[in-house]
Amino acid sequence: MNDITTEADVEQLVQAFYDRATKDEQIGHFFEHTDFVKHLPRMYAFWNFILLGKEGYKGSVLEKHLHMALTKRDFERWVFLFTETILANYAGETADMAIQRAQTMAWTFATKFPEQ
Repeated sequence: MNDITTEADVEQLVQAFYDRATKDEQIGHFFEHTDFVKHLPRMYAFWNFILLGKEGYKGSVLEKHLHMALTKRDFERWVFLFTETILANYAGETADMAIQRAQTMAWTFATKFPEQ
């Protein structure tokens, strides 16, 4: 298995994750009204910035999600699916960093949302 080293790898990762997340019993409903034509390029830019240091992402990920009724359990499921997607497709330093960043992001988000 290869590491995440290119923008094409990031796009593949993001697409593979959303293929799973949109069908997931627990968190899939959060994506029912998502305009993926707009959303996916933002996610590519975000993860390219986070993992590859590429310029291009502007905005606050947290602010984009504050209106959603997310729980700590939802964030745990998100990070579980994201981690599984990485482990199924990649291995290496950047893949490990992606998992660590996802865990940190999920923890940070969970602290900002009221438990329901």
